[in-house]
Amino acid sequence: MEKIVWDPEFRGASVEREKYVKWVDSVLQSHRGSTVKELRIRFSLVKSARKSITKWLKFAFERHTEKLELNLSDGDCGQAAAESYVFPQELCGNINCKSIKMLHLGSIQVSGETIEFLLRGCPLLEQLILRSSKCLTRLEVCGPSLVLKHLEIWRCTCLKSLRISAPKLTSLVLYKVEGLLLEDVPMLTSVYVTFADLWRSSSERLISTLHCCLSQLEILTLDICRRRELLWKIKFPMMPKLKKLVIIEGLCGVDSSLLGLANFISASPKLQEFEIQQMWFNVERSNNEIQKGLKHLPLHQHLKVIRFLGYYGCPSDVELVNYLLENCVALKEIFVDTRSQLHEEGYPLDSEQIKLAEIAKVYAKQQLEPLVPNHISLFI
Repeated sequence: MEKIVWDPEFRGASVEREKYVKWVDSVLQSHRGSTVKELRIRFSLVKSARKSITKWLKFAFERHTEKLELNLSDGDCGQAAAESYVFPQELCGNINCKSIKMLHLGSIQVSGETIEFLLRGCPLLEQLILRSSKCLTRLEVCGPSLVLKHLEIWRCTCLKSLRISAPKLTSLVLYKVEGLLLEDVPMLTSVYVTFADLWRSSSERLISTLHCCLSQLEILTLDICRRRELLWKIKFPMMPKLKKLVIIEGLCGVDSSLLGLANFISASPKLQEFEIQQMWFNVERSNNEIQKGLKHLPLHQHLKVIRFLGYYGCPSDVELVNYLLENCVALKEIFVDTRSQLHEEGYPLDSEQIKLAEIAKVYAKQQLEPLVPNHISLFI
């Protein structure tokens, strides 16, 4: 069998957990094949279902599964640690996981020792995703024989030490950079980091941590957690190979300038795509004056595509677009989406957000259509 997938809109609010567990148990028990290429289970479950969840893990390993996703989170939020399923330590000595190429564990309490065992026992592992594990405090992802290409560690808030030495790693997604040590990562070209742990510490830590790979990065995503003032404080060194830059930020209450992004763009002379994802809520549009004529020489020669997701129509939004128009001579396309990027994956926009997005679209058309020259395509 190629694939077994259970994803009843992920959250399970309309289906009782006990009924869901019995359903999965029944399907797996009826399966007669010797292999299952992919097993994906997404449902909000807690430790009361531990016997069945352990059976599902054993089933996956016994059937030589290549892609295994066991995501017990409640959407983007993890379960409370006291209620979460704990990956059984004793399982490590009784499984054959050599076929695993992709492993995703969500809202499962798993220790660094267990993950390191799985890394050693899964010689084909290319993707490792860990989400919402409070037990994960220290982890070493190291070894010259690792074929790991993608590593994602998200909302593991107790993680204090993470050492990475993986020669094939190309993509890294981290919720925090505290305790991060990058060593042998010659192929790392894509990094996604947030400022979740930098509320009280200096943003220089981020740059010093990533310094060994900044010159080779092609894609960089930064989530500044509604802290626009950081845009003026972060001074990246030159990133000569960066092709795509994504900034995730928030607008709450008072509007403030986004022109600090000029520092990022100036440090990326080969940048081709720039994307800003803006979360907005409880915002009043101000009458702040828009700064014009802010040219940075030399002008940017390669930026062709701009995506502004979460455009609200504040002066700071118009100011940023105007700056990009004045400084990016190769610009060809501007994509504008007025829906707030605040909503989590799997959550539809509520009626109020939809209404505000429609109002923002009117502002976007009024503000940008006269501003953008004809040779640049504008999509709103």
